[in-house]
Amino acid sequence: MVFELGRRISQSIREAGEPPELVQWLPEQDMLGEQLRYFHNHSSLERYHSCGVDNPLRLDQQTEGVICRYRPARAASAKPYALLLVRYPSASRAREALDELRRVLLGGVDPEGMARMKDESWAAARVIDDVIVAVFDAASADEARQAIERVARRSSTGAD
Repeated sequence: MVFELGRRISQSIREAGEPPELVQWLPEQDMLGEQLRYFHNHSSLERYHSCGVDNPLRLDQQTEGVICRYRPARAASAKPYALLLVRYPSASRAREALDELRRVLLGGVDPEGMARMKDESWAAARVIDDVIVAVFDAASADEARQAIERVARRSSTGAD
């Protein structure tokens, strides 16, 4: 019955909404596209990736975010890493959220914004204009750094 209701609702939608502009910032190489998700608030993000119980990213209805998993071709058997982008209403709000994310979730970072997590994975985060770009579950600091650099290039040029 629930599936039938869902099917009817799906069929009644005449046009699909446009994906957030942030999707264009995501590098296509190594993307596991079936794992691309959009979100606005903390509870929606938590369904896809845990970012702490107290909303360290300070997500609300004024924020928009995307998260996707990536698996580098050279490491096909490796655990995928998560690339998260969140746009805020202002650059100052993005910087405040970045500070909170680094303090609460990453437990402090080195001068490059990199953090070694308890499970031995790597995480990194930085702000580009009014957007936080964060990487979680990277196999190495270099993998996390490269992921953020690819997003930075796409944000300014639209290409990898």
